[in-house]
Amino acid sequence: MKKSLSRRSTIFDAYLGQELRKQRLSFNISQGALAEMAGVTFQQIQKYEKGTNRISASRLYEICNFLKIDVNDLLNQVAEKVKFNIVVKGEVVLTSKKAVAEKVSAIRARKTMLNNKKAS
Repeated sequence: MKKSLSRRSTIFDAYLGQELRKQRLSFNISQGALAEMAGVTFQQIQKYEKGTNRISASRLYEICNFLKIDVNDLLNQVAEKVKFNIVVKGEVVLTSKKAVAEKVSAIRARKTMLNNKKAS
């Protein structure tokens, strides 16, 4: 029996929605206008932007064309963000390169401090 891919939305879908929202707002386009163009309700656009619902490839292509953004660039931006998620105690923590670097520095500083205390 072949396993099917999950139909649940993922962290990728959430980031994709965030990026689409940023692009939509940068062009000053309402959710209603985008929904009308895409042939869905504005509530569906809200769900896409929140990452609650997944966006089909064809709908993503239509939305990107309407917003005049390159699908490949958008997907690459999202993939880059997903790479910088970290898992802490089983929970996904959304973060950026800068936040990861800051956390790593803080951990190293604490480790150095504890080692110095032990040496004293």
